[in-house]
Amino acid sequence: MTRVISTSETIRKPPAEVWEVLTDWPKATAWMPSVTSMLAEGPTQVGTRLSYRTRGDTFHSTITELDERRRLTLKTEHGSVTADYTYDLEDVAEGTRISLNATCQLSGHQWFGPILRLMMRLTDGKQIKKLKRVVEDA
Repeated sequence: MTRVISTSETIRKPPAEVWEVLTDWPKATAWMPSVTSMLAEGPTQVGTRLSYRTRGDTFHSTITELDERRRLTLKTEHGSVTADYTYDLEDVAEGTRISLNATCQLSGHQWFGPILRLMMRLTDGKQIKKLKRVVEDA
């Protein structure tokens, strides 16, 4: 897998509050660029599938790693694309340091890889800044 995004922010709220917003799936539209809806098919736990709409299409992610208030990994597989989004939360004096590391793997149509990675950086690279605004404005 190729690392596509690596970004972090310090949010002036405790990890419990950041986690609550991070895992409130219907409200993810407030901080996930271009996502117009998101629903979980069960409780937030490893194996739960999330369905979301973006760019006029429906996609699915699966929670593949979860350490409550510390780490969450979502795996999205769509056609020949597999992407993992890992959110790490760290309790710091100022509040919570949150990081997003995203990787992407493409099977077939390798010419599309640079375009896909650029699209991910331009849209998903803004997630953490937007999440920070949502949490701090709450």
